[in-house]
Amino acid sequence: MKIFPINNYSYSKSFTSRKKEIRDADKVLRKTKEVFPLYSPSYIHDFYHSVKPKSDSAKKANSICDKMKKTINSERYVAKNPDTFEFEFSDREKNTPYIVPLLLAKQTKIGNCHENSLAAMAVLLANGYNNSKRVHLTLQIQFINKKTGKIEYSNYDSADHAFVLTDMNKSGQRDIVIDPWLDFADFKCGAIARFKLLYDPETDETVKKHEKLFMINKLCKGGKFNADDYETKINFLFDEQDLEYTDYQFEQTGDYSRTMFDNIMINKDENQ
Repeated sequence: MKIFPINNYSYSKSFTSRKKEIRDADKVLRKTKEVFPLYSPSYIHDFYHSVKPKSDSAKKANSICDKMKKTINSERYVAKNPDTFEFEFSDREKNTPYIVPLLLAKQTKIGNCHENSLAAMAVLLANGYNNSKRVHLTLQIQFINKKTGKIEYSNYDSADHAFVLTDMNKSGQRDIVIDPWLDFADFKCGAIARFKLLYDPETDETVKKHEKLFMINKLCKGGKFNADDYETKINFLFDEQDLEYTDYQFEQTGDYSRTMFDNIMINKDENQ
């Protein structure tokens, strides 16, 4: 996922929101970044290449980013195979969701959206916001026949982005997005608007790829294809992750996080 600095709309809506749920979600966002300050190679790469393309600084940024990406990949591999390496993780740490990758990321202070979403979940669970889930962003591409209104092609593409959905113990429905990597907390509709803005440069390429797949499919079946006959629709879907974990395991994550990560508790009465 290619990103650019988005300070123009990172916190402004959260601070001025009249909805208490979003103000509370913003506290979780800020606490996540405070407890788990993670530097992202994607941000460094895109910043230097958007501001100083082909400069010596951009070349140096490439080298730094490559090392950071290798560190992230190593951390993720160790987190999936903790018994393979000589790390002193306790059985509790190895059997509690998110803890091993968070301990590694907190040590290196390097992480992308995946690590940031784990961190947000740890903060949420530590503070009793248990109706929360990690999700991945997925693009659904549809081609709709303009004459019949029928959807003749529907397929999916991973957007390679992770964040958290929660209800902040209010609505019973997980309709609030907390995205530490993109630096915002917002309702689902607002989050989708942000994602559309960020992905706009890339969606054209995604559509072209699926247009070719649709064309090949129709031709193989002896049909004809004319792109002008179809309307293209792109939906942004949130796919839940970590479905293998139980509520009890998530409670254990909250218990461990309260014990081991300093200052993770939020002052819920704090004025905004």
